[in-house]
Amino acid sequence: MLAEYFAERQWRGVSLEDAVRRGNDLEQTTGQVFTWLTSTNAGAAEICSAALRVAGIDEDELSTGYLCDPASKSPLRILARPGIKVRLTRNFDKQRGFVNGATGTVCESLRDNAVFTVKLYGTGNLVLVYPMEEDGMLFLPCCYGYATTIRRAQGASLSSGCIWFNQKRHAAGAPNRRGPRVPRPLLSKGHLPWTVFHADPDCWRFRRFTQIMVPERK
Repeated sequence: MLAEYFAERQWRGVSLEDAVRRGNDLEQTTGQVFTWLTSTNAGAAEICSAALRVAGIDEDELSTGYLCDPASKSPLRILARPGIKVRLTRNFDKQRGFVNGATGTVCESLRDNAVFTVKLYGTGNLVLVYPMEEDGMLFLPCCYGYATTIRRAQGASLSSGCIWFNQKRHAAGAPNRRGPRVPRPLLSKGHLPWTVFHADPDCWRFRRFTQIMVPERK
């Protein structure tokens, strides 16, 4: 029964960029923030790269960005363009919402890519992002906010998004060391599929999903 449920909600032959575009369309249609969840940090970086390409940012331009927080495990440099999604990675101002894990969009770049304002989702608060120094390294206390790992998202309130099991499968029904137990119907040969969902804001368990779409990964 669960296998049939997922089988009816599949995207076939959809590229990474097209999947990102469909996620953007869902966000605009539903008015809900669309979040991509992956099994690994590398998968999150791949989705963020695709989202930036869809936004018209190429690799040459990206290379001019500012170093993001090393704690985020992201290899991508930050380009502070209006509308770009970012995720904050440090607890600087809890009263205004500048806390680890908070997400929002860049509003205005005040000094190249080093200083900019971010409008936070949910509260609408504006926070100022600027470089910090740690262990002799200067970096921004943020990373791109299009995607994160399932592990990092534990405890978060998510209303809409996509889960991409982007690593080799374990034995059917076996615990995934980097994420939750994977339901048997989702297991596939090689990489696990994408799974797009809409869920209650405080619950994104599989049984609560109301919309599932699975584009194949070549």
